[in-house]
Amino acid sequence: MAEDRKRGAVDRINSGVDAFRKARGAYKFARTAGTAAEIVSTSEIWIPVIIIAAIILIIVFIILLGSGGTGIALQSNGGNTPGGGIPGSGGGCPDTSSNTNPAPCYLLNPSIYIFNTNISQPAIDTYINNYSHYFTDAHIGDINEFRRRVNEIRDKAVFVGLNPAIFLGYWKTESNFSTQGVRDLGCPASAVGFEAQVNCAVGLSPGTSGFIGAKCAVSRNATNQYCVGGHLISTFDDFAQEYGPFPPGSTNDNNCSHSYNGVIEVAKELGACLPSGSLDCPIPNGQVTCGSKDRPANGCGHCSEEYKRENPSLVSLCNDPDSGIQHAMDIGGLDLAPVYLPKINGHVIQWTHQGQISGSVPTEAIQRYTGVDELTHAQYFISLHHTQFGSGNEGTHIISGDVGALICGVSRVTGVSCNKRHVHVQLGLITPRGTQWFEAPDYLCKI
Repeated sequence: MAEDRKRGAVDRINSGVDAFRKARGAYKFARTAGTAAEIVSTSEIWIPVIIIAAIILIIVFIILLGSGGTGIALQSNGGNTPGGGIPGSGGGCPDTSSNTNPAPCYLLNPSIYIFNTNISQPAIDTYINNYSHYFTDAHIGDINEFRRRVNEIRDKAVFVGLNPAIFLGYWKTESNFSTQGVRDLGCPASAVGFEAQVNCAVGLSPGTSGFIGAKCAVSRNATNQYCVGGHLISTFDDFAQEYGPFPPGSTNDNNCSHSYNGVIEVAKELGACLPSGSLDCPIPNGQVTCGSKDRPANGCGHCSEEYKRENPSLVSLCNDPDSGIQHAMDIGGLDLAPVYLPKINGHVIQWTHQGQISGSVPTEAIQRYTGVDELTHAQYFISLHHTQFGSGNEGTHIISGDVGALICGVSRVTGVSCNKRHVHVQLGLITPRGTQWFEAPDYLCKI
C-alpha cells in the first residue's frame, strides 16, 4: 500500500461501532429469552419464573448498554441500512491461479461489488473456523479475540458502506491475521494497533491518514477531494489499484500476485462474488419475461402483433416511436422486490431520480432516472414501470447497484394489488434531439 495514502489513525468511532454491536446483541438476547419462555411454556409453574427472569436480564443488559452509550447515531454511508446491498454468491469471480509471477499480472474485473455490505453469519462462522488457528497458534489471542477482530472489521466496513469481504481478505493477505509484522491490514506502521489499522483501511481515520481510496468510494462523488484526478472509485479493481498500486502487465509485483489474488479468493469463500452480469440486470438472476419487438424473449416481444392483440390499450403507444415501449423489456419479480439501478456497458453510472408518474392503481408508479457515465460522460435515461408509488431513490450520489425502486405490491389503503409481478424497463441515450431508445435486452440481463 502506498505510504503517503494511508498514515496514522484515530479511534474516535470505536465506541459508536461498539454501541452498534451491543444493540444488535441486545436484540438477539431479547429474542433468545423470548424463545426460551416459549419452550418451557408447557409447564405452568415455570411461566412466571421464566418471564420475570427474562425481563430482569433484559433490563440489566440495557442498563449495561446505557453505561457505554455514545450518542452517535450509526447508519451506513448514503443512508443505506447496514447489511444492505445485492445478495452475494460464490460465482462470478475469476480463477486467479494463472495471475501470478512470473506470468504477467492483470486486472481481472471480478464481480465483487464494493458497496455490498450483505455478508451472512454462516460465512463469517466459516471464515473463523478456517482461519482462527493461525491466530491462536501464534499465541496472539484465543478464538474469542479472533472473533472479536472479525466482527470489528465487518462492523466498521458496514458502518462506512463498504464490502466487509474486502477487508477480511486484506487481513489475511497483509499480515496473515496479525501474525506477521505490525501492518494488520496493510496500512502504514504509523497506524499503531489493530483498531487503528482497521480505521485506516476503511477510511475512518481523519484526512489523508485514512485510506483515501475508501473515502473516495464512500463519497459516491468523483469531485470529492479524495478522488484523485476526479476518478470515482466504484469497482473492485479501482479499489485494489488505489489500495496497493500495480501496473497491469507487471511481471513482479506482490500487490497483484499476492494481495489482489488473495482478496479475490477470500471473497469467493465468503460468498461475496455476484453472479456474472448481476449489476447489468435490475433484478439479479431475474427471468426476462418479455423482450423488445426486435429482441423477443420467452416468446414475447413488446409491440409485436401478438402483443398488441393481447394488450389493445397499448396499441397507441406501440404506434408512437417516441414512447420507447417497442424497445422495452420485462423482468419478473415478486411484489415489493428491490429493483437495482444497472451498469451500462460494464460501466458504473451515477444516477439521479427525476420523479415518478402515477400508474393505473394507487400503489403503482413509473420511476424515472437520468444517469451519467463518469468515464465516457455519456448521459442515459431509464424508466422503471410497475413500481411501488414512492419507492424511488431520491438520495444523492446514487450509483449502479443501488436500489432504484420496489416492484409494486398491495395497497395498504384499499388492499388492492397492482398484480404485475415484473418490472418494465426502458433505457435510452440522452441526445440533443431527445432520447435515443436502446434495445433494452442488448444492454440489460444479456438475454
